[in-house]
Amino acid sequence: MTKQNPIVLIGFMGVGKTSVGTFLAKKTKVNFCDTDKMITRMEKATPGEIFATKGEAYFRRQETHILEQALKHPGIISTGGGIVEVKRNISLLRKSQATIVYIYGDLPHIMKRLLRNQRRPLVEKSTTREFYQLWERRDQMYRSIADVVVDSTNKRNNIVAAEVKLGVALLERNELTRKEIEDSSRIMALEKEIEHLRAKKLNLESHLINQRFISVIKRGSKRSR
Repeated sequence: MTKQNPIVLIGFMGVGKTSVGTFLAKKTKVNFCDTDKMITRMEKATPGEIFATKGEAYFRRQETHILEQALKHPGIISTGGGIVEVKRNISLLRKSQATIVYIYGDLPHIMKRLLRNQRRPLVEKSTTREFYQLWERRDQMYRSIADVVVDSTNKRNNIVAAEVKLGVALLERNELTRKEIEDSSRIMALEKEIEHLRAKKLNLESHLINQRFISVIKRGSKRSR
């Protein structure tokens, strides 16, 4: 992974872009920029507060300005989930020398994370159906501009960061195509899901065995009386 050109992380809200970007920047010793945090610092207000007081259009203008400046420097750039909603942003990303990485997460995985923090304007206002439609629409938009796709489902942030680093390096060396990198990442996600299900199965079996053992002891105790 070269340090000359920026790496831009895109993806749906709650997928872990900021955490992955922070981890990756520390490991590779490059600068890290989070567009949402930059806006918060400039405006002295959270994205949700800006949406409520100044509107989404104002927020998007600030977002475009920060993205434009960030793309001029090497490092890791974490973007807000709605960065693809503005054509100017898509144009900036496509024309830049940056490697664009889409951090994918399936909807149940994302919802689990978002339920811990509901202070997001689109989460508060959307029904489940509207939220799914937004996720589905943006998924196609992210894919249309991504150079690398990494599946974050059921993976710790350090694992996702390692996959991003590897995926970018393989792409730069022309060793794998975008599809091959994504397929490899999906296989790893499925393996993690299988591990998770096996662990649940073992816990359930252990619980059932303990319950049967306790039941046998109780029956034996009654007979001895």
